[in-house]
Amino acid sequence: MDGYGRQEKEQCLEDVFFWIDIRFFRSLKTEEQNALLSLACFEELTEELVGTILDIPAEEARTLVKRFQNKGSILEECGGGRWRFAGLFRQFLARMVGKYMASEQLHQLYQRAMVYYEGKEEYGAALRFAELLKLNDRVAEFLDRILARPISYETFLSLEEYCLSLPMTWRKEYPRLIMAGAMLECIAGNREGYEEYVKLLERREAKETGEMLLILKMLGTGSMTPELLSEIWKHTE
Repeated sequence: MDGYGRQEKEQCLEDVFFWIDIRFFRSLKTEEQNALLSLACFEELTEELVGTILDIPAEEARTLVKRFQNKGSILEECGGGRWRFAGLFRQFLARMVGKYMASEQLHQLYQRAMVYYEGKEEYGAALRFAELLKLNDRVAEFLDRILARPISYETFLSLEEYCLSLPMTWRKEYPRLIMAGAMLECIAGNREGYEEYVKLLERREAKETGEMLLILKMLGTGSMTPELLSEIWKHTE
């Protein structure tokens, strides 16, 4: 779309979405339309996930996935029995969800998704749906579970928004979340914020936080590195 202005690009996109809606989406069976809307919020799909979310048998889920695979290019292979919706079609579905799904339906869908991922111990995915449901207690719990395992520096940074947007009331309940807050402030170079988190840890029982405090007090503001993070997980498991 080089050479087009913003308004022209937006109109072209609207025209494409209108075409998808009229010529493709409405040509599907009602149950297929509903299935696509229910699956639109997932970053990746598996036959097991499809079956669980739609509450259908494994064989039926397998057949449905194959039908979608044969519907042009709406699904992309991710490998390992996983798929995702193609970018443009994902944008289209997001609009359809907002148009056709009631808030109660979305709430039930997010709840089912959270429970599914929790059962699979995929706490990063469960965290996303807990946040959508505004369940601060579950957000804090899933963050704690994620931080209890060795994770990469990049994954740790990806948790920043969840950690910092969670009310302090919930963060204070979990020593690992307090420690994570201190580490994020350290990375940002915020000495004052870092020291506030250290004080929170100091108020807890020593047997619970002694190792964490020792590590945090060895840090210098802005000195957090991927190597140091790896070392920290060894001492906090």
